[in-house]
Amino acid sequence: MADDLATLIRLAKLQLDEKRKQLALLIAKEDELKAMRAGVLQRLAEEQEKVTPITEGGRSLGAFVKASFNKRDEIDAAITALGKLIADSQAEVQAAFEDVKRYEIAKEQRDLRAAREQARRDTKAMDEVGSDRARRQKET
Repeated sequence: MADDLATLIRLAKLQLDEKRKQLALLIAKEDELKAMRAGVLQRLAEEQEKVTPITEGGRSLGAFVKASFNKRDEIDAAITALGKLIADSQAEVQAAFEDVKRYEIAKEQRDLRAAREQARRDTKAMDEVGSDRARRQKET
């Protein structure tokens, strides 16, 4: 019976590890998107610095700025969607962790009950030995 709980604990830990890996991948993807967003804004700032000194009739950044803002908005939308997935994944990790802890506590309680039962049996056996010895001493 205790072996069943040990197997269940191992399985639950494997599932927890898998969920943690999935969460780590989602967080890494979010970090990547944030870096992309920062890169788009950095490139926009660099291009604006290059164009500022040019007077009328010079280059226009209108299309580039619009494309940069569109790209930023797309990345923001992806980050928002990923944030929801991360929140769901964190909830799954929390639930899996709670399962592992629940199984571990159940195993500890079962082991404690078994130890108490064994101690009770040992005490009973020692009492029987003691009473047998006392009876033999009386008989002699």
